[in-house]
Amino acid sequence: MNSKQAKTKKAIFSQPIKKNTTYEEIVSLLLTLGCKVEQGAGSRVAFIKGKKILRFHKPHPENTLKTYVIQEIRNFLLEIGVKP
Repeated sequence: MNSKQAKTKKAIFSQPIKKNTTYEEIVSLLLTLGCKVEQGAGSRVAFIKGKKILRFHKPHPENTLKTYVIQEIRNFLLEIGVKP
């Protein structure tokens, strides 16, 4: 994990949730953690690690994720064993 990915992980677990996390930063982090990406219909995307699946819509037209999506990502990271 490089320093940018570590910074993204720190932002995900921060309180309050930072509102400037981008989709590309999340993809980079999840791929580094061994997740597989599957494109769904439209803007739907799934990240899979073992039997755990995280699904959400890519943000548009802006590139930053909503806080509820970051909360879902946080929960997913905890489920797959990633510590804050």
